[in-house]
Amino acid sequence: MAAARELQSLLASAENAAALEGYYERTVRRILQELAGGVSQPGAARARELLMKIRDLARMIDPRRDSPVRRWIQGEFPKAFLLGDRAAIRQVKEILREVPPEKWDLVGEPAVGFTAVNQTALRAITASLTDRLSDIQRQVLTTAGLLVRRTQLVFQQDAEVREHIVSGIIRGATGREISDDIARAILTGQVSPAAAERLRQAGFAGNLELYKQLSAGQFITVGKARMSVRVYANLVARTMSREAHSIGTRVRLQQQGIDHVRVSETMPLKPDICSLILGQIYFIGPGEDPLGFPSLKEIPGGQFPPHPNCRHVLEPWVAVLKSESQVAAARATSDLVPDQFFGTNLDEAAELVGNLTDKEFRRIAPAAFDEDLPKGRAA
Repeated sequence: MAAARELQSLLASAENAAALEGYYERTVRRILQELAGGVSQPGAARARELLMKIRDLARMIDPRRDSPVRRWIQGEFPKAFLLGDRAAIRQVKEILREVPPEKWDLVGEPAVGFTAVNQTALRAITASLTDRLSDIQRQVLTTAGLLVRRTQLVFQQDAEVREHIVSGIIRGATGREISDDIARAILTGQVSPAAAERLRQAGFAGNLELYKQLSAGQFITVGKARMSVRVYANLVARTMSREAHSIGTRVRLQQQGIDHVRVSETMPLKPDICSLILGQIYFIGPGEDPLGFPSLKEIPGGQFPPHPNCRHVLEPWVAVLKSESQVAAARATSDLVPDQFFGTNLDEAAELVGNLTDKEFRRIAPAAFDEDLPKGRAA
């Protein structure tokens, strides 16, 4: 389990996690301050100036430019890949120490060189992370632009508000009060009943929820949910660091001619998707497995790890060193998992797991249970 401990140590590192979160948190806070400061000066020219400032700030979280985020990717992210690579090398050496010397030729001398294959795999997963973090920046710019249009230009474009401008209401004391209400909502998410009424009368009632979300940094839309930029960036970095670790392991094992992996038996905190894959054997070679094990690509979500904050890692399973009875036993355990579990998305797999009775769950995934029944599951 050394590989799992090393990965957990990397991902739990205060510098690793806090640094990336901090870049996003500070940038978003400065963007919100610009947005809040701009509501007192409505108009197209001011809106263009404000958007230019926001674009400049957003460059701080642009992974495609020379930015703190890009430097984090280049400096921190490869560490997870290299940990996965080194874990595979160490585990192959440990396996060889446990078998008679006459069987060493079945596996071969452990490969240790970092070849073009390893470099290509690292570049590919790094590019994937860059794309994911680029999407964060795009969503920040899009949502900030939406707020500028709704909050600033509505003063000029909305017919009802335009009438208020003509009558001097918006530009007078009431206008300043409304501007303060909007600024306070953007920065703190707090809207008093009196402020809500003023904003409703001025035509801004439809934006109250948007102001509250952005005050919490929730610029990111994932499916139907809105997420904090800081939290989402941390989630992406951690999840993809785990994926980089698994890719580093798989690439090294394939170079060694090892086409099977075993999912570590780190216990889930509660029954979940991983309960059905822990301890299982998967094929990582090309095509279909001649031994009949499912492909790792067929697990829910199509990649390993299957879900955010997954605590499992991949371990080599050297088929040529296994007896026929060991292969048959591993296959029998693998065959317990329902066919409909494979090739699903995470939501479908979670529904399947959630619909299992406790008796079914114990039969399919006995390794996922301790002596006591997991809390919250019906007997």
